[in-house]
Amino acid sequence: MPNLKNRYSATLEVLIGLALMIAFIPAGILIEINPQPFFIVILYGALVSGAWVGVLAGVVSSLLFIGLSFYATGFSVGVFKEFLMVKPELFIIPVLFLLLGYLVGEIRVQWQRRLERLEEQTRVAELETEEKTARLREAEETILELQGRILGQTATMSRLYQIAQSLNVLSTEKILTELMGVLEDLLAVQQASIYRIEENRRFARLVLRKGDLVWQNSISLERSDIWQKIFREGKVLTFVDFEERPAPIYAVPIHSSLRIYAVIVIHRLPKIKVNPDSKKLLSVLADWAGSSLDRANAYEQANLIIARFPRTIVLRPNFFHDQLTLEHERFQRFGIPYTVLQLSVKLNLQANEVPAYLTQLLTGRIRTWDLVTWEEEEKRISFLMPGLDKDCSPLVQMRIIKLFDSSSIMILSSKTLTNEFPILTVRS
Repeated sequence: MPNLKNRYSATLEVLIGLALMIAFIPAGILIEINPQPFFIVILYGALVSGAWVGVLAGVVSSLLFIGLSFYATGFSVGVFKEFLMVKPELFIIPVLFLLLGYLVGEIRVQWQRRLERLEEQTRVAELETEEKTARLREAEETILELQGRILGQTATMSRLYQIAQSLNVLSTEKILTELMGVLEDLLAVQQASIYRIEENRRFARLVLRKGDLVWQNSISLERSDIWQKIFREGKVLTFVDFEERPAPIYAVPIHSSLRIYAVIVIHRLPKIKVNPDSKKLLSVLADWAGSSLDRANAYEQANLIIARFPRTIVLRPNFFHDQLTLEHERFQRFGIPYTVLQLSVKLNLQANEVPAYLTQLLTGRIRTWDLVTWEEEEKRISFLMPGLDKDCSPLVQMRIIKLFDSSSIMILSSKTLTNEFPILTVRS
């Protein structure tokens, strides 16, 4: 049954119906018809809009019926009295009009209220059903998770041992790469990033990511309340610890060399994995990774003596090749872009002077994590720029080429490769 109409529109419809009835049916015939046509209009008003319009239709119909009866007697009071004595039902009909309008209208209102209560109860029942279904689904997921924990305790212990071994390497880059793999394996992360903190603590550079990029590749730490809180607390934080939104689900600082070396930022993972156990696990992983990074940093610092040309920032080609291989593996596994710029040059200085010249030319003018090498026989300078995608590489290439606007080194040709493994001359 449809809802009640607006009383004003229903009243207008009732009045129009009464007016049409009076206009097209003669008064003498109208008051003689049994049952009365006025009943139809009264019923309509009461059914579509309730007691208020029903009573109003009854009152107007009563007045019209009495007026038409008086009109039928020629407006003679004496004749009208005789007419009433002959037909005493003329007293009863107006009363019936009023009673019919009120009773039918009230029944209609009560019926409408009952329907509304039933609809409300249905809505509440549907909401309760949805809520219970969601709780049941969560309970099922929890049971499956508990079954996995119970049945896989031995496998979990074995996996944790493998994780500890995988992090026990002497390469900071490999440690961070393995760490992302551990997050995928144990927590099934769907969107996460690992940022390395530069020594001046001004910028965080994206090293690895899983899923879509949420934050920029390079972040100014001074402008972010989230990063400032990470540095102040120095421990695993959850989204409830941050006031700024959107905030990561977990932020995990990794300490090495008495400072925060890197930060794991997890933006999305299965709901069942967001629990105190996951927070403890992330804290343990951060401690393991920090200890491994201490050893790897010490080894790499000592290894820089042979990895670079003496007293320069220029890597020897074989070490440059190793770093390039690692960046290419990251691209294939996690989609982290990288760009290689190769410059074929003509020298106006001795070949053995090139590394020192490049150090003087490039220090403070390229990013601290960019790498450069010198291939003497090919007369080629190569740059490796992690995290640099194809859209930004032309601008960086132009800026680097401008640095060589001197008489010491002349650029003959340049070649830019994005996410491609170039041919290098590598000799042991």
